[in-house]
Amino acid sequence: MKKEERMNQIEKLYNMPNMSQKQIAEKLRISEPMVSRYIKELKRESRIRDKKEAKKEKIKKLIKTGERLTQRQIAEKIGISQMLVSTYLKEIRNEEKQKKENKKYNIAHIEERYGSMELTERDMKEFNGYISNCKERLKQGTLEKSELNLIKNLITLTDKYTDIIFYIRACVSFNQLDEAIKFANYNKGNENLAQE
Repeated sequence: MKKEERMNQIEKLYNMPNMSQKQIAEKLRISEPMVSRYIKELKRESRIRDKKEAKKEKIKKLIKTGERLTQRQIAEKIGISQMLVSTYLKEIRNEEKQKKENKKYNIAHIEERYGSMELTERDMKEFNGYISNCKERLKQGTLEKSELNLIKNLITLTDKYTDIIFYIRACVSFNQLDEAIKFANYNKGNENLAQE
């Protein structure tokens, strides 16, 4: 069976209510790890939404209604455990905090300053702060693929080992393997990288 056919089958089964990865694997007679790999790829391609994220969206909508609901009431309305509601609420609060943090960094301004011929110490602090913010968002899975080029450009200025490794990991996470290899090879001669 061709990969695209298999991915289509997994996409359909994944979107069925209460269908676990194990059940998908049994139905298609393939291994669970293989199903997991396909699901990750489908998510990267935005062909499916993470079930957890869909439930968190439902919780957010319930909160926005202004109705004062207990965790138990939210759990009953969505059809999940109260413990999961508690976990998701903590994650939602952390995500909101991260969004506020992200707003500190005006990407258009950073791109403009990067293109400037005269960079100041303040610019470099802002670049380093933005890269640190991107590292955190990569861990949380909220980093945007569209930011990779800007990150790469800034890392050529900061020239830190940890930043170079971060960019390579970011490329791998977005399935940009050729770019990751090319960037790693380009930095082979970099003294900061060679020392490590």
